[in-house]
Order: sequence, then structure tokens, then C-alpha cells
Amino acid sequence: MKKIGMLLTLCLALIMTACTTTLSSVHSSLDSDLQRSTSLASDGSYIAITMTRSCSRSDESILCRESHALDDILDGLGFESNVRRRMGETRALDGRQTAESGHFNVSWTFHPDNGLQVLFESN
Repeated sequence: MKKIGMLLTLCLALIMTACTTTLSSVHSSLDSDLQRSTSLASDGSYIAITMTRSCSRSDESILCRESHALDDILDGLGFESNVRRRMGETRALDGRQTAESGHFNVSWTFHPDNGLQVLFESN
């Protein structure tokens, strides 16, 4: 009986945590350099990023801010790693692509001149 109670408590805690995650809270959890790489709507309804180059996680150059911010937001909103991979493989001919994770949607498009344009929204 104690195990069932502990499991129920854990499940409730996970649900409460998932419900308190917002686009604003994920944006504010980014360090200030990464916050400058993104646009949070004044009403908190979306986060937009335009990424002009992709960088490895170990590359700390200022040119990689957008890439690091994108990775952190994807992680913070609970998107699976395959979404980041799909973004990296998107071609201009593919048009706008989408993915969902819990209470959030992400859509993106790629253009060779403008880079990867990503938009996060709440469901």
C-alpha cells in the first residue's frame, strides 16, 4: 500500500511540474546571452528563433547562441531529440514542418538565405 501511495505522489508531482512549465518560464531559465538570441512574445504566447548556423554543444562561440538556445528550449519543453534532428535535415522544399510535445507545438521552416526559423507555441 505504501508503494502505491508513493507512486501516486510521484505521478501527481510530475503532472504538477508539467502543468507549470510555460514558454515564459522556459525563456527566463535561459542564460542572458541565450535570451537575447530569441524573441518571447509580450503576452508569452510564443518564442521565435532564427538560427543561421548549427553548432555542436561544446562550441561556445557567440555565433552559436541561437543553436544553444534552440537546444535548451527543446529540452525545457520536453521535445524528443528526433525533433532537433528533423530540424537540421529540413530543406527549403520541405515547407513548414511541425512537432508536438505535451502542451507545446513547434513549427519550423528553412530558407538558404534566412536560415532555420522556429516558432514555439502553447497548445
